[in-house]
Amino acid sequence: MSAPLRRHLARRVLRRARRSWADLLTIGLVVVAGFGLANTFVVASSSVLAGLHAFAEDHRQEAGQFQLGPRADGRDGLLAQDGVELVRSVDLGGVAEASVRVFPPRAEVNTYQVVAGRDLRDGDDLLLDARFADHHGLVPGERVRLGDDEYHLAGLATAPDYMTTKSSELELQPNPDRFGIGFVPAPTFDDRYAARASEYVAVHDAATFDRLVTDLDPVMVRDAANNSRIQQVLGDSEAPRDLAVLIFAVFTAVVVALLAVYHFETRRSEAAARATFDRLGLGSATAPHYRVETAVTLVLAWAVATAVCAVAARPVMGINGALYNYPRIELDGAVLWSLSLGTLVLLLLADLVVQRLVARPPVRSARRRALVRAPRPSTLGLRAVRDVGLRLRVVTAARAPREPLSLLVLVAVVALFVNFALLLKTSVDEWVASLADDTPYSRMYLAAAGPPARDRPDDEPALMSTLYDAEGVAQVVLTVAPGSRMFPVGEDGATVTRAFAEKYDVAAGDTVRLADATGTRAFRFEVAAVAGSRTSAMVYDVDPDLAPPTTADGGAAAALPVLFTAGAHPDLEDVVPTVSREAVVSSGAQIVRIIDAQVSLLVGIALAMLVLLLWSVYRFTHATRADMVRVLRQNGIGAAGVNRALFGFTVPAVVLLVALAYLGARVMVREFFDRIMATFTSYVPASAAPVPLLVTTAVVLATFAVVAWRSRTRVARA
Repeated sequence: MSAPLRRHLARRVLRRARRSWADLLTIGLVVVAGFGLANTFVVASSSVLAGLHAFAEDHRQEAGQFQLGPRADGRDGLLAQDGVELVRSVDLGGVAEASVRVFPPRAEVNTYQVVAGRDLRDGDDLLLDARFADHHGLVPGERVRLGDDEYHLAGLATAPDYMTTKSSELELQPNPDRFGIGFVPAPTFDDRYAARASEYVAVHDAATFDRLVTDLDPVMVRDAANNSRIQQVLGDSEAPRDLAVLIFAVFTAVVVALLAVYHFETRRSEAAARATFDRLGLGSATAPHYRVETAVTLVLAWAVATAVCAVAARPVMGINGALYNYPRIELDGAVLWSLSLGTLVLLLLADLVVQRLVARPPVRSARRRALVRAPRPSTLGLRAVRDVGLRLRVVTAARAPREPLSLLVLVAVVALFVNFALLLKTSVDEWVASLADDTPYSRMYLAAAGPPARDRPDDEPALMSTLYDAEGVAQVVLTVAPGSRMFPVGEDGATVTRAFAEKYDVAAGDTVRLADATGTRAFRFEVAAVAGSRTSAMVYDVDPDLAPPTTADGGAAAALPVLFTAGAHPDLEDVVPTVSREAVVSSGAQIVRIIDAQVSLLVGIALAMLVLLLWSVYRFTHATRADMVRVLRQNGIGAAGVNRALFGFTVPAVVLLVALAYLGARVMVREFFDRIMATFTSYVPASAAPVPLLVTTAVVLATFAVVAWRSRTRVARA
C-alpha cells in the first residue's frame, strides 16, 4: 500500500472518528464498565478461593466432626490416632452483650493462623478473631475481660473451621456484634475451664472420619461438605465469580450488538468509497482500515478496564472479608493478566468477525445487477394503516430488522440484569424481616453439653438429628413432642416446614427418605402436614417418647438433646452453646449489609447502562435514518410522524421485554440462592415483589420519554 493511500485512509479514519465520537465513546464506556466490573470480581473471587483452599490445606481443615455420647467406649484409643483431635471450648461473656467461644490451641486439626499481632506466649494471652475485634474496637495490646478473667489481647487469628464465626448452624451469617472466637494457652484453658468445657471430635482424614462414625455411636455428626461454617465462606466467594461470569457474557453480547450497529452505519456511509476502492482493485487492502477506530477504542477501553481491575480487585476481595475471618490472602496476578489478555483477544476478535459479517455485504457483478430486476417495494399489506409513520416503521423494521432487534436485545439483557440485582436485594430483605416470626423460641440450648437443667413448665426438650438426602445434603430433623407449643406440629406423623416443601417440592402425603452420614441406615418420614417457617428447611418428627428416628430394623439415628425455652435458663445460660432468637435475627441482618454493598454497585451500573444503551440506540437510529428523516420532512410529515416512523411500537415491545426479564430474573435468583445455599438449613425464597419490575419499567419509560423529546426537537429543526 502506497504512502499517499495510507495517509488518505488515516484521514478517513479520523473523519469517521470525529463524526461518530459519541458512538465510539459509548462502546468504550460499555467495555470499561462491563469488563472492568466482571474482571474485577473474577480476579478477586479467584484470589480469595485460592487463598482459602491453600489455608485449609496448610492448617489441616477437618473432614468432619462428631460428638460422642457420655458413655462412649474407646475414647482414649480414639484420640490417640493421627489426625483426630478432641476439640474443647467454652462460651464466655464480658464484651458488651456478646459471647466469645474460647478454645485451647489445636495440634492435629483446624490449627489457627495469626493474622495480626503475635502468637500466644504468656498465660494470660488471648487471640480473638479479627471481625469480632473490629466490631468491638479491640486492638492487640489491650486488656480484655472474658467471664471472670482478664486477658492480654496478643493478636488476631482465624482457623479453617471458624472462618464463618457462627454460634450455630441454624444461623445464616456470622454476627460479630454478638459472637466471636478466641484462643488461650492450653494450661490456662485446663486450669480455668476444663471442668465445664463442651467437647466434640474433629477428624482430618475423610476415610478415617467415615470409619469412626461407623464404629462409634455419636450423638451428632457433621461432615465438612455440610458444615456451613466451612462451606459458607467458600460459597459466598464463588457466588461473585459466578455472577461475574454472567456479567462478562452479558456485556460481551452488548458490545457485539453495539459494534454491529456501528459497522452497519459505517457500511452505509462508506458505500460509495468502498465501491471506488473495489473498482480500483483495492477492496481487500483497504477493508481492515474500516475497523481501525473501533479497534483503537476497544484497546484503550481495555487498558482502562484492566487498570480498574488491578486497582479495585483488592478492595473487592475485602467486601466479603468484612464478614468472614479470612487468612492472609494475596492477589493472584496470574489470573489478573491471563483474564485481561483473554478479554483483549475476545474484543478484537469480536470486532473482526462483526465487521466482516455486517459491514461487507455480498457484492454482485455489474452484469448480474443489470440482469436482475429490482423488486417492487412491498408495504407488507399495511395500506389499511392510515398512519404513515407506523406503517413505515413496520416496513423498515421488516426490511432491516437488525437495528430494532439490537435495541430489543440490549434492553432485554440489561433489564434482566437490573431485575436480578433488585430481586436479589428484595428477597434478602423479606427473608430477614421474616426471621423473628419464624424463630419460635427465645433460646435453644445444646443441653447434652452441660449439666442437667431443672424442669420448667415453659421449656420444651427435643432431639436434633442430622440426616442426609440422596444428594448427600444434610437435613436437620427435630424430634418434638405431640402438640408442641414451640413448633406447628400435630399429634402424629412428620411435619415439614414450608421452606423444606418449597425447596424440595414436598407436599402432605409424600415420603421423605433420609440416611445417616454413612448411608447404611435409611429413615422414612411420612409427611402429615406442611407448616411453619419459610426461612428454615427442617423436618419435625413427632414422637411422644422423644426417641430418635429409627430405621425399619430398629436402628436409631444419632441425636443431640436440645432444650428450647421462652427465656434465659438460669442453669444453662453462659454454660452450654446457645442459639438465641436475637442472634438468628441479627445474623440475618449481616447479610443485608454485604448484599447492599454488592447489589447497590450492580444496580447503579445496570441502570446507568440501560440509559446509556437506549441513548446510544437513539443516536444510531438517527444516524442510519438521516435520509429517511429528510425525505419524510420534505413530504410534509411532522415531527410526531417521523418519531413514529423511527420508534413506533418500540415502547410497548420494550415494556413487554422488561416484564419477561422480570420473570426470568426470578428464576435466576432462585437458581442463585439454590447454588450458594444448597447445603444450608436456612432458605431464602425468591421474592415476588413488583417493585423491581416497576422500577425497571419506570426507568425505561423515562429514558424513552427523554429520547422521544430529543428526537422530536431534532426532527423539528430538520
